[in-house]
Parts: sequence; C-alpha cells; structure tokens
Amino acid sequence: MLANLESGLAVARSGRVVVASGDNPFITPEAVRDLLERAPEAALVYPIVPRAAVEARWPGMRRTYARLRDGVFTGGNLILLDKALFQRALPMARKIVALRKKPLALAGTVGWGVLLKLLLGRLTVADVERRAEQLFGMPMRALVTEYPEVGVDADSEEDVRWFEEGDARANRS
Repeated sequence: MLANLESGLAVARSGRVVVASGDNPFITPEAVRDLLERAPEAALVYPIVPRAAVEARWPGMRRTYARLRDGVFTGGNLILLDKALFQRALPMARKIVALRKKPLALAGTVGWGVLLKLLLGRLTVADVERRAEQLFGMPMRALVTEYPEVGVDADSEEDVRWFEEGDARANRS
C-alpha cells in the first residue's frame, strides 16, 4: 500500500492529494467533496466516522471501532495528505499501517499514556491529534464525517460476502 502511494505521489502535481484505499466499494463524490471542503489546515487530515453513522446505513456490519471520550469511531479510507509529509513520515507510517486493524497494539506504539487514556475512556480526538503531531513532527487533524461510506471497506472474503448478501437482500425488497 505505501509503495503504491509513494509511486502516485511521485507524479502528483499538487502539493496536497486525496488518497483513497482501493477496497472501498461505496465511496461517493459527495464524501470526497466533504473532505475537501471541510478539511482543516494540516499536513494530514484523516476522516473518522461515528459508529452510529455506519450502523444506520449498514446495520450489523463489523468494523474496527475506537471508543473515545468524543464518541465511538471507525477510521476512514480517505486521507488528505501534504506530499512533503510522506517521506518524513514513511517509517512511522509503515508501522502504523501494519497495526491499523489492531487498536490496542496501535495505541501501544503511539505511547502508553495514550493506551491508558484509551482504556479508561478518557482519550479524546484532540489527544490523538497531539500525539500524531509529536510522532510525525507535522500538524495532523481528524475530521469527523457523517458519510459512512468513508469508513467501510472490503478487507476480507467475509466482507465481500456481507456486501453481496446485502445487495441480494436489497433486491428482494
């Protein structure tokens, strides 16, 4: 994934680029527009989706969620990235991508204080942003989006079957 990103950034003309995962079957132009229009100034903007938004659209879908003081969120499959960040952040990015589906291991990587706050239900989005800035040395921001398609992907055969069964259920209705 990161090698593909590096290749794409090498030919990107803009200083800021939208990066989308290739396994997001429901992404919409409106969701991307929302990111572009509401993104704060930062080297990296990472959308997060409230659990309630995902479950309202896809009841019963299994996702990885983090319970923060601000709410329960799943990570997005889009980011807005400043190209200058990429080379500087590559070593840490590799580590975080490897742990992205393991919230506790990821929290341990970013610090025991973060892990403790997460376990106690006291971790906030702002805490995560501050720690990310410390790790990467650049401004990082989360963007809460109500577009559930941003937080949904097909990582496994089980996910694909779930989507296919959902399509079949919808066609029977």
